Amino acid sequence: MRIVPVVGVLAVVLAGLAPSALAELYRWRDPQTGTVKYSSYPPPWYGDESREAAAPKVEVVGGDKPGGKETRTPADEMAEKVAEVIRFMAQRREQLLSRMTLARASAGFDSADPAFKADLQAYRAVTRELDKFDPKGAAARRRTDARVFDNLGIEPEALAARPGAGGERARESARG
Repeated sequence: MRIVPVVGVLAVVLAGLAPSALAELYRWRDPQTGTVKYSSYPPPWYGDESREAAAPKVEVVGGDKPGGKETRTPADEMAEKVAEVIRFMAQRREQLLSRMTLARASAGFDSADPAFKADLQAYRAVTRELDKFDPKGAAARRRTDARVFDNLGIEPEALAARPGAGGERARESARG
């Protein structure tokens, strides 16, 4: 089923929430060779203001900032990961929409085509998951779905497949 990539991404994102080792890594350009150097130890001039003025800038990569605590909280990290998942699912939804629109525009289009049905099913599944992660955007997605399904020539029953997506009205209007 096409939902596996979404589940896989969710697993990776949740695994990314696990605590990681924070180690400082120092990056600078070697003044003698001009090459970029990375080290877990700072260069000899780092921290000495008089020597730092004439030396290349040192960038601390990863880990805590020197002399301070980490300012990101677990809630910040979780919000960032959720936003990443939402971006991924929205992108996937747009890809599926593009594929369905291209299929509709092609000669010999058949809405009963298994590939089209699979894309439609995946589109609905991604939209349902997206509604769970981003309930505030659900109403706008429902409006988009109504326009999309109308343009694709899909019957209103297709909207009824998603809870809270105006399915009751779609079923009533389909009944007459």
